[in-house]
Amino acid sequence: MAEKDTRETKNQYYIAIGIFLILFSTSMISVMVLNNSYGSLNVSTVSIPYEGSRLSGFLYRPIDASEDNKLPTVICAHGVSNSKFTMSGIALEVARRGFITLSLDLSGHGNSESISNDDSTLGITAAIAYLSSLPFANSSTLAVIGHSMGAGAARATAISHGNVTATVLIGGATSDITNNFNSTFPKNLLIAVGEYDEFYRDVTLLTTELAEVFGTISPIIPNHEYYGSFAPENQNARRLVISETIHILEPIDPMIVSETVDWIQNALKPLEQVDEYYLPSTNLIYTFRDISLLLALFSIVGIFFPLIFLIYDLPAFSQEKEKFENQLDPLPIWKTSLIWGTLLILLYLPLSVIGMMLPIPPMRFASSIALWLLCVAIILVGAIYFLPRYFGSSFTINKDKLLQVREWLPIKGGLLAIAGFLSLYCIMFLFYTLLTIQFGFVIAIFSNILVMERLISFVIVFPVFIVYFTIDGLFFHATGKQIDSNSDLQEKIVSLSKFLLAKSWPFLIFTPIYILRILFGVNLLPGGLMALSFQFYLVIGILFFVGSVMTWLWYRASKSIFPGAIFNSLIFVWILASALPV
Repeated sequence: MAEKDTRETKNQYYIAIGIFLILFSTSMISVMVLNNSYGSLNVSTVSIPYEGSRLSGFLYRPIDASEDNKLPTVICAHGVSNSKFTMSGIALEVARRGFITLSLDLSGHGNSESISNDDSTLGITAAIAYLSSLPFANSSTLAVIGHSMGAGAARATAISHGNVTATVLIGGATSDITNNFNSTFPKNLLIAVGEYDEFYRDVTLLTTELAEVFGTISPIIPNHEYYGSFAPENQNARRLVISETIHILEPIDPMIVSETVDWIQNALKPLEQVDEYYLPSTNLIYTFRDISLLLALFSIVGIFFPLIFLIYDLPAFSQEKEKFENQLDPLPIWKTSLIWGTLLILLYLPLSVIGMMLPIPPMRFASSIALWLLCVAIILVGAIYFLPRYFGSSFTINKDKLLQVREWLPIKGGLLAIAGFLSLYCIMFLFYTLLTIQFGFVIAIFSNILVMERLISFVIVFPVFIVYFTIDGLFFHATGKQIDSNSDLQEKIVSLSKFLLAKSWPFLIFTPIYILRILFGVNLLPGGLMALSFQFYLVIGILFFVGSVMTWLWYRASKSIFPGAIFNSLIFVWILASALPV
């Protein structure tokens, strides 16, 4: 009977792998077709030299652009902890309408090296020079689009360049704007912001704060009126767009993307509204591309874990797995969760500040996150020994096994986790290199970490995450009562749901901040650095949620906490090395 159940389980794994392979193939074909707009665009990764450093970007070129058919140029600049892919939706849509569009990794972000000099444009100046060298690009007609930090770089570019045809500021660079901008400079200015943007106490204040720049003494009417004119003799068009979104989602918000596309068409081709490239601004395909990419990423996970379960059924791995059966007595998960979550919340801000003062590693903010998680793990260990009555049971590890490190550590499982990470890295690297596709959406993830500063940071931060995820695994994953291989599907779903809720509540309790803002217009965030820290915290929460699912599955497959700890540490440090600036 047991043999029959095992055979049926294996068959289910094979079926799951087959289904996810089909989904993955279909999704990737869709991504490739949409990313080059059904063959009308040539999309390539470019490397731009700049004073001994190199900048990276995605170049979107209409296939019929040539020396005899030079097309206007557009540069897209992302926000902090983002990369060129997070602005690639806008870049794709703009390029489809007949523009040479460069989505740029700004200095120290993505695959761009850090620029040594004090360049307030963060590399956009170098990108303009690069576009000027392309025989099929008309760089004298230029637009710059920036989000958040990239909006600041776009603003600096408009000031330093002096002749940018259109400037689009999304979710940033509006503070003290009258110091540099007026009703005629820069040309054709679009300002777009999310109604619930955390960096603005009240976005409606922009309707009066921007009045001088818009050339009016009355409050600006957002989403309604154009101010000024696109006519060549004027080029002083102005518009304020406020969309129902939050800061981090502004670059992929359909309304903002549509308004941006429409603005570029009007500003750079004011007399050719209906040319061979013209498309309505509502004709958008980037959302379908991004959904397909998410399905592809989901499919990779769907293929990976059934494969891991099948590998652990092999004799060599099953023997190792048997060593870890019943090695740990379970802790009460809700009590552990309460201490763990409270520590996460209370220590986040103070340790983030302290971490910012540390000179290592080269990645900015990485020290803060590493110090935060390390202290949470250490204090959690201390709580187990100093509050034994709180937990109501002893947490024991077989000390003889612990002393026999070779026996305690699952060598094969650890190597399998490393092999899984390297396989995923190779897949992402091939997608990036051969298909010009990067798995990054609202933050940069799964980028190339072979930039020297990122590689150094990876090596420095990795041990800290191993410590954290090992301790995290001891207290949350190694509970035999929760993860019984003989449980039916419903029991497993209930067990996983309880586990995820126990791991997610420290991040979920902050959702009322958005509820109060959306329903009642009450903003509890003061903006600035606090808003940035809050965004980081929520993004980390999403990553914790996904990582918790992965380690839960690893533990179910291996009966050991270490393969999941190794795999999660590699993935998390890779994401940090992709997202954080150097």
